[in-house]
Amino acid sequence: MQMDGTAMRDRLTYHPDGEHVIYFDEKGHEVFNSFVNVRKSIAGEDVNDFCFFDVHGYMYTNVLTYNQDGTALYYANPYGVMERSGWFQFAEGAGGVAGALGITEGTWGYAYSDGRVDPESIGDESVKNSFKPNYTHQHIWENVGHTEPRYYRVDTGEDVTDGQIVAVDGQLCIITGYIGGYQCLVCGTKVNSAQEIDDHVWGTHNGEANYGTWQEPIYVAVTQKSIYVEDYQRCISCGTRK
Repeated sequence: MQMDGTAMRDRLTYHPDGEHVIYFDEKGHEVFNSFVNVRKSIAGEDVNDFCFFDVHGYMYTNVLTYNQDGTALYYANPYGVMERSGWFQFAEGAGGVAGALGITEGTWGYAYSDGRVDPESIGDESVKNSFKPNYTHQHIWENVGHTEPRYYRVDTGEDVTDGQIVAVDGQLCIITGYIGGYQCLVCGTKVNSAQEIDDHVWGTHNGEANYGTWQEPIYVAVTQKSIYVEDYQRCISCGTRK
């Protein structure tokens, strides 16, 4: 949440650890394990960058990685932005699959406008001079979804539907059953059987009509958790959905 109490949307920001960069989408949900077309920088400036956020929500920086299908390479530079403007050079200490491909600082690569790094382009100056780009658009999929509340019994962990939930003194609960019996209408004494209330009324108040029945619900506390639900995937390059 921001200082004014509203959710941060379409923005990069720092993780509470002060080190990693994370992203909140247009609905104010943090993004995990997905490519994203980032439209606002941390400073709030308009940008048009492709970035990837891992399973922890952290932005990839200085990493050469495959897409989620394992069919295309992408390079997130030290600023976390996917290269997609032709020739570039890898930075020192590039991670991911860079080491396995023999990439060191200064190695050249060629990235198409959809962010794909052509494997044939990776190499030294001689490769750069001989490589001929062969562009065919490939989709870069980002997950688009939302979070939903889920409710669970604290005693058994079983799922609970919204319609079962009641609030008791500020605690979310469900009613699992009822207990009841007889109650003296004079003093409020509660007992379980007709014989007990009869003995009580005649023995204490000497009045046959001075009793009624009582019933109380049995409450079990409920806990709430939020889960991420994926609605669809969208290409951050061309907007195609699947």
